[in-house]
Amino acid sequence: MENDIKYVYLRERNGQPVGCIAFRVNKVDHRIHFAVSTHNPVDKFDRELGREIAANRLEKDRNAFFTLYDVENPSVHAVINDLMLIIADNAVNAEGQRDFTTRARRAAQLWLRDHNVDA
Repeated sequence: MENDIKYVYLRERNGQPVGCIAFRVNKVDHRIHFAVSTHNPVDKFDRELGREIAANRLEKDRNAFFTLYDVENPSVHAVINDLMLIIADNAVNAEGQRDFTTRARRAAQLWLRDHNVDA
């Protein structure tokens, strides 16, 4: 299953990666499952470790998904766009917590601004 996972990196304004999104598109039900990893700011970002953590979270938590309606073959760009919107607009859940770190939200907001997407 590892080979059908796609990855995209969350980046700071200077282009340095701060996290990784792992996602998988289910073309039968049009669901996109995803998971996010971010690194501690005091550590140097490790791409391999970021991918491993995100992929492990993807495999463990099958509840993190969204559905693209009426799209049989979504483009990778469309999927990434929707992922960034979800991460950037991470609302407070019933327990008063957020699902994504501030670094992940800011990086997603930056991606959306750089790609002229209204959040």
